[in-house]
Amino acid sequence: HHKIIVELFSGKGYLSKEVYSHLNADKLIMVDNDADLQRDAKKLVGLSEKNIFVLRDAEEAMSHIPAETTLIDIDPYGSCGKILQSLFEKWRPKHPFILMTTDGSILDMRPYVAHPNMWAEKYLSNRPNVEKDDFPDVLDELLAKLGNHYGFKAEKINGVWNSRRSAYYAGYLITPQ
Repeated sequence: HHKIIVELFSGKGYLSKEVYSHLNADKLIMVDNDADLQRDAKKLVGLSEKNIFVLRDAEEAMSHIPAETTLIDIDPYGSCGKILQSLFEKWRPKHPFILMTTDGSILDMRPYVAHPNMWAEKYLSNRPNVEKDDFPDVLDELLAKLGNHYGFKAEKINGVWNSRRSAYYAGYLITPQ
């Protein structure tokens, strides 16, 4: 049973409607900074005491994530590396929770080729070259480094590419140490 599910970058609410609303959480908090998308999400997911819509930038919302949260979904358009860094800088888990990530930065690796230090900045990676197939390891390494710094262990539950291999989805069990 999930007490609170937080979906950052909830967009039109498709994931909340199709997946998270069926988990019967006490609260489903959908955060997005686009008023039009939030309006669409309210229509799709529906208004209720359990469904909370927050019109705010995800980075601002991170420091307000309830302590009882049991699942956080992060699905920005593009890289989730800096977002993950911000999450753990602004919010410290008090108990284990599930972290779901979607990263589509692999769609356009040109900035990373032109500026190799972007891997270090966004993913805290020391790798000189990162190929597409290396990406799952880069994400795992980022969470391990964040865990060492902020006092948690990240255990990968699952990871999978979408059918076009343009986005990587991963789930982690985050356990405070």
